[in-house]
Amino acid sequence: ERSRLSREIDSITRIVVQGFRKLIDCERCALFLMDDSRQELYFKPVGDGDHSHARLKEIRFPATSGVAGWVVSTKQPCNIKDAYHDSRFNADIDTMTGFRTRTILCHPVLSSSNELLGVIQMVNKL
Repeated sequence: ERSRLSREIDSITRIVVQGFRKLIDCERCALFLMDDSRQELYFKPVGDGDHSHARLKEIRFPATSGVAGWVVSTKQPCNIKDAYHDSRFNADIDTMTGFRTRTILCHPVLSSSNELLGVIQMVNKL
């Protein structure tokens, strides 16, 4: 049952990420989900033809880290024009993948009761 639920979540995540990527017209998109019990954000890279994420499995990081962490703490969106000149940016994933982040649009995902569920992040608008 848990395996089926996990596959369904992965499928929904893929649909959401691909939809936002197409809508915003950006190179990358990730849906970070909040793990309240561990105070972490996590995501599984979604295949989109770009293989630099192919070797990555689930990635977890503190919910206070990077641009996504700032969005978690403020529940406010942010639009960064130059990632490497913004103190909130954490280049660890770029280092792991060889990818170069330039711009970031990041928005909280909230429940109807304003509870933070996660963060959607779009990178490098085309």
